[in-house]
Amino acid sequence: MRQVSTSDLPWHPGELRLQQQHGSLEVMAELGPRVVRQYMPEQHQRFFRALPLLLFAARANDGQLYASALFGEPGFIRTPDQQHLSISTDGAHPSDPAVIALQQGAPIGLLGIEFHSRRRNRFNGVVTEHIAGRLTVGCQQSFGNCPKYITRRQRLPNPAYGAFAQQAFHHPDADTLAFVQQADTLFIASGFDDGQRLYNRGLDLSHRGGVPGFIKVDEQNRLLFEDYPGNGFFCTLGNLLQNPQAGLLLMDFTRGHLLQLQVHTEIIATASAPRLLRCAITCGRWLLNASPWLWQPLPDTPPAGAPSS
Repeated sequence: MRQVSTSDLPWHPGELRLQQQHGSLEVMAELGPRVVRQYMPEQHQRFFRALPLLLFAARANDGQLYASALFGEPGFIRTPDQQHLSISTDGAHPSDPAVIALQQGAPIGLLGIEFHSRRRNRFNGVVTEHIAGRLTVGCQQSFGNCPKYITRRQRLPNPAYGAFAQQAFHHPDADTLAFVQQADTLFIASGFDDGQRLYNRGLDLSHRGGVPGFIKVDEQNRLLFEDYPGNGFFCTLGNLLQNPQAGLLLMDFTRGHLLQLQVHTEIIATASAPRLLRCAITCGRWLLNASPWLWQPLPDTPPAGAPSS
């Protein structure tokens, strides 16, 4: 097998290790430079400009990773050129630690998702400016994702938006755990940084989905869910191999709340069973009435590609 340098590929050592285990290292070495770009093609620019929602990963000064979301009317995201996104943060929850972490020079992982069409695109980069409610991000990686495991939804206004409050905790209560177990959508922030200034380092925000109940809770209140087959890039799991800290986001689509969880992850892989991800919760918070939108499922659920049990 030919040697692959991590400096000229979009993959870092954790991603390469999993690709090698999966037998796809050479395929991904050829595919990666074609599909993971350092700029947005025109269709991605149009996609981001039309979104009312943008998910993101951020890292606080203490090293904690957060997954969160920004909202606005379509047009709140601008594309001044093919290498930058300009995003309004005026409508963000004022107590969101992820937004507070978005300072100049900070890494950020962005995920645009269009629930009704199941389209999603990633944009990972660095904050170049965050002034007066306007965030500018420079591109390090831009690539598309498949529509698997996304529940189709339509957007409705949230009449309670703006009545902001938060509820922080170290141990989730029974109601929070029950909410998690009924979720069909999860977002996970992960990251890898070894100090090298390479475009395959930084943060990433990815989607996980399934039928309600795909997230299990064990007797120690750890979350457990199957890692369904995806695009084979192993962006999230590759990061977690290098750094097991992660941030989770679950959206309460019916009330407009956001649930953020900080977790320590463990990848469970055996030859005889599907790969699992186990997450021990270290702390968390509810951001109440954070979303101006409620999201009603469209009738063709379960999500595309999700196992039925």
